[in-house]
Amino acid sequence: MSSQKAVLKPYPIFNAITISSTQTSGSTNVWGIDFEYIVVVWSGGSSPVGSITVEVLYSDNDDWIPLDFASALSVSGNSGSMQIKLNSIPFTHVRIKYTRVSGTATLSAWIQGKGN
Repeated sequence: MSSQKAVLKPYPIFNAITISSTQTSGSTNVWGIDFEYIVVVWSGGSSPVGSITVEVLYSDNDDWIPLDFASALSVSGNSGSMQIKLNSIPFTHVRIKYTRVSGTATLSAWIQGKGN
């Protein structure tokens, strides 16, 4: 008997959006995915300053809960990137939020994952 691992193939959750205001991605169903990897890239900016928050949903009836990474996931500088790794967290959905403080840029983000 063979078992297959659940796979979340890479796809964009933000696709070259202008971050001149706070933005929230759509929800990604990660049920059965044990490891998620999110890449965030910004460029073409005019001194953007803001932060990324990863929010999770534990069931369809719950409210979105921001994850605590112990330090802010900061967006600053005219271009840059960050990688966010989530491992063995029991939630059903994930999304990211960009909270703008000042400046503008273009932001893209991708998510992928796999089950154990």
